[in-house]
Amino acid sequence: MRNLKISYFLIVLISIAVWLATGEIFGITRGYFAFRSEAIQLTGLVAFVAMSIDVVIACRLKVLDDALGGLDKAYRLHKWLGITALLTAIMHFLLAKGTKWAVGWGWLTRPSRHIDLATMPEKVGLEYVFSAFRKNAEVFGEWAFYIAVVLCLIALIKRIPYRLFAHVHTIFAAVYLVLVFHAVILTKFAYWNEPFGLLVFGLSIFGSIAAITILLKRSGFGRKIMATIVGNRIGTLNHVMHLTLKVSDKWSGHKSGQFAFVTLDKGEGAHPFTIASSWNPENRLLTFFVKGLGDYTDKLLKRNLLHKKVRIEGPYGKFCFSDDKSHDQIWIGAGIGITPFLARLDELASRQENRNSQINFVYIAQALDDDDEKKLSQLARSAGVVLTLWLTPKQGRFNGTLLRKMFADWEQSSIWFCGPKNFGETLENEMVQCGFDRQKFHRELFELR
Repeated sequence: MRNLKISYFLIVLISIAVWLATGEIFGITRGYFAFRSEAIQLTGLVAFVAMSIDVVIACRLKVLDDALGGLDKAYRLHKWLGITALLTAIMHFLLAKGTKWAVGWGWLTRPSRHIDLATMPEKVGLEYVFSAFRKNAEVFGEWAFYIAVVLCLIALIKRIPYRLFAHVHTIFAAVYLVLVFHAVILTKFAYWNEPFGLLVFGLSIFGSIAAITILLKRSGFGRKIMATIVGNRIGTLNHVMHLTLKVSDKWSGHKSGQFAFVTLDKGEGAHPFTIASSWNPENRLLTFFVKGLGDYTDKLLKRNLLHKKVRIEGPYGKFCFSDDKSHDQIWIGAGIGITPFLARLDELASRQENRNSQINFVYIAQALDDDDEKKLSQLARSAGVVLTLWLTPKQGRFNGTLLRKMFADWEQSSIWFCGPKNFGETLENEMVQCGFDRQKFHRELFELR
């Protein structure tokens, strides 16, 4: 999270620094309207930078997955930048249009301008072309803004089904291309020889390529393969669907803890699920656990998916236990958050790797049927992992105090958490307040919306 916050603030601060580098803000002496002109450029730049990076992130590039510590982190940055773009775009709109409305309503008085046409330099070449398209850029930008606000609200309102969100969100790419036209034409022509113009130009190129990639449905290019569902059962107590897929030989493998986008229905689009099994190239099987958390997953629980062809995109994520340098680990899995730990248990059991380190696994659940409990206990023993089952209805809510009492060496261990967002945040903050190193608390931000 620390690197994520640094990345976010660097993006915003660089945008502001580039605007300040024009120097025009320092020479303003004529009041609000002179400031308004520069503020329009600033808010427009910050919004455009945020949108451009957002579009690039949406392409799901491996380089960003690696640089930001996983696609879950990249999508969290995507969300922050999206909100930033929305807020600065609203400010940009109010400065541009709201001021005109205020003048019309008599709230503001526009200063008189005395323009000597005879002494004005004639616009030629590219400057003349930009000037000719200025009105169109303003109109297109205004309508693109209205559409973008609606799309942002759809993305932020969790009650709106994921299916609608995913399809509608793609429209952002087309809106972005309109805003590229708006930004290029309305950037002050004098800025094109300065860092301001270079930044707008570079982002316009990369952002446009990314937007076209999204519109052509080429996101995640090179990481999509076909698979067949060969196993499909539902847990009797927790109503979690266990899907087993056989992948083609194009799947190059994955690390325990990673996830993939699974498309079971083209009308629904791709949904992210953590892979609950380790990679074995001999059987080429992947296991996913699907819990009814929304309209789509609720419907899946009622369908027989055996032998169905599906598309998988991945693997993604950096919630990888094998990358940890700590000698001892404490795992905390809650509910459906057991999936990455199952994959690691499977890997340790099959490869007999865990013989020199201590791993303690606390699995927190509302209920667990006898068959699943027996299988989990056996898998943990085979993997050399100490398992503790914590049933919340009987034992109460799990917290940091209990964790510290259970494991005396918690300060020397790394902690791996997967489960509900609020629970994870609370547990992490509580442990950090007691002196635990936040860098050793690993928590996947599995909320890609």
